[in-house]
Amino acid sequence: MTACKQLSWKVLPFFAAMALAGPMTSATAAQPMSRLVINAPTSQDFQQLFYEDDKWTSTRSMVNGLLAVPFTFKHFSDDDLQQFGSQMKSWHKTLDLEVGAIKEWSQDGEKSFQLQKAEFDRLGQHGWIISGFAMDEPLSKAMSLHMSEDATLEQTIRFIIAVRRNYPDALIGDIEPFPSRSVDEHVRWLDRLQARLHQLGEKGLDFYRVDPDWVAFQVAHKGSWSDLKKIEDHCHASGVKFSLIYWDSDFWQAKQSGTLSDKTWYDGIMKEQRSYAAAGGKPDQYVIESWTGQPKTVLPDSAPYSFTNSARDFVRLIGGGKL
Repeated sequence: MTACKQLSWKVLPFFAAMALAGPMTSATAAQPMSRLVINAPTSQDFQQLFYEDDKWTSTRSMVNGLLAVPFTFKHFSDDDLQQFGSQMKSWHKTLDLEVGAIKEWSQDGEKSFQLQKAEFDRLGQHGWIISGFAMDEPLSKAMSLHMSEDATLEQTIRFIIAVRRNYPDALIGDIEPFPSRSVDEHVRWLDRLQARLHQLGEKGLDFYRVDPDWVAFQVAHKGSWSDLKKIEDHCHASGVKFSLIYWDSDFWQAKQSGTLSDKTWYDGIMKEQRSYAAAGGKPDQYVIESWTGQPKTVLPDSAPYSFTNSARDFVRLIGGGKL
């Protein structure tokens, strides 16, 4: 398939209107990309980072920002959001959001943005500055919903443009899994996105993030660290920053064998870093992200194998006190 294949007539009015309006510009430069961001295993854990901020001062001095999904904030009170937003400013930390562009609840990119916009706006109303939007696997989700790649491209572009129009200073990127999507699929998808955005006079993706199921390299004999490095190399050749998620890909194995513990998480992210570095990999952004509920201990950063402890030791493993 060619990168600039004609889009469906159903979306041409949308793109024509955007082209007439011209690319959105801003008086300020786009946010610089955070070098290291972390999330928290649960919404409650995320809150604890603010309630007990004295328990991770060492780690906080090393990380650049926090990552969350909009749902994280759904049950936070307005007072908490205001207080947490003030703390973020005092810490000089960024906020990145992982968002849905194509999901079961919407396969229309513009609609997907509008359905989440109230949560984005609520954060802004309480002093939060969203520095980046990471689309949560639009290609892979669309394939599971039996959408064509052409339709997926159309709707992903709609979402990107909606973000650019409403948050011109924020970065936007795509997350896709590996090795369930091959190197060739990653390359083709990134190239198609960039080519179509360029054709429309829009800025291309700021970053491309890979979610590596690295245990499959050994268990399923599918993909490798050197294959992952090929995706990084293509991103750089395309002028796109490469972002990589670090997590305990062997979580399910440990759970099934009865050996799951906080140490599983700790060892997992350290193994991923050592293995990818040995293949010559060096992402522009490190993302320490847990969605498995592990580790159970988040604070303090002095507790062995806690989430904040693992982030601290991860930075030390890379070779510096701050990224």
